[in-house]
Amino acid sequence: MDQSERRLYSKVKKEIDKHIDEYCFFNEKDRWYSGITNDPKRRLAQHEKDKKVMYPKVWNVKSMEVAHELEKYCSHKGFKNTDNLAGAKPDSNYFYIFKTDLTIGDQIINFFRN
Repeated sequence: MDQSERRLYSKVKKEIDKHIDEYCFFNEKDRWYSGITNDPKRRLAQHEKDKKVMYPKVWNVKSMEVAHELEKYCSHKGFKNTDNLAGAKPDSNYFYIFKTDLTIGDQIINFFRN
């Protein structure tokens, strides 16, 4: 990664941690999923068919390389996904995360937010 990509990687990594801290209770990292795509709207809709997609967050990270490094970061944090490129296309420069399971903590937060 060049210097601008490293800066973007660091910025998004901090945003990921902040987003997770806002919606993660106890030690629930295994309830989170991350991925790489070239069409986040389509990809999140595909995930919605198989599982609940809660608290999604998407970043345009400009390159597959940055997206893959972020996916590895999330995998090492305990997210459900693996850190391989699987079916990602070469033009996939969007990185996304979402929580997959509703927990008691989510129900409490949603109760107080409404």
